Amino acid sequence: MNMKKELFFAAAFISLAVLVILSLGCTKKAVTYEEKDVCGPVPGGYIYAIKDEDACRQHCFSDCLSLKMTLQKVDFVLAGDPPCNKCTCYCSD
Repeated sequence: MNMKKELFFAAAFISLAVLVILSLGCTKKAVTYEEKDVCGPVPGGYIYAIKDEDACRQHCFSDCLSLKMTLQKVDFVLAGDPPCNKCTCYCSD
């Protein structure tokens, strides 16, 4: 009975060690950042450098590519206060 307990604990310890090693090797690096929109008042409204979600995605794709990463998603929020649009990029390995 004592030998069975020792074997069980040894197998459990080895399994735990393997899981820890695998989880350390499989971690992905992720980067989240806000792409700055340049905007300004013009007669009748505002002009934006990042005017819609497609423009946001293009900016993010280029930036992720320059970091040798892959674009995962973008969050685009139309002008709020201050009146510039908000473009958030999510990149990962």
